[in-house]
Amino acid sequence: MPTTTLRIGLRQKRRFDRLKANLHLLTGQRMTQDEFVDWLLRQGERAPKALAGKRWRPLSAPEIEKAMALPLDLGVELGDVDRALYGKQGKSRV
Repeated sequence: MPTTTLRIGLRQKRRFDRLKANLHLLTGQRMTQDEFVDWLLRQGERAPKALAGKRWRPLSAPEIEKAMALPLDLGVELGDVDRALYGKQGKSRV
């Protein structure tokens, strides 16, 4: 199989090696650089949205309204918030 050289800076090379080493510690399996690049590409192909990271788009107004209309069960009654958070009854601030 023909190969090519991928040029990266020293900082990126250090990060690459650190990530490769961490993966080795987690899995107990060693990988060559080629195998590691292939693994990274496969992970990206399986979850491209995860690669997008912070490149998300803001919700549209209808999406915000839909999300705000969803019920939210916090598991406590409104009057029990202080007791749930602090273990005691809160003081009234009226």
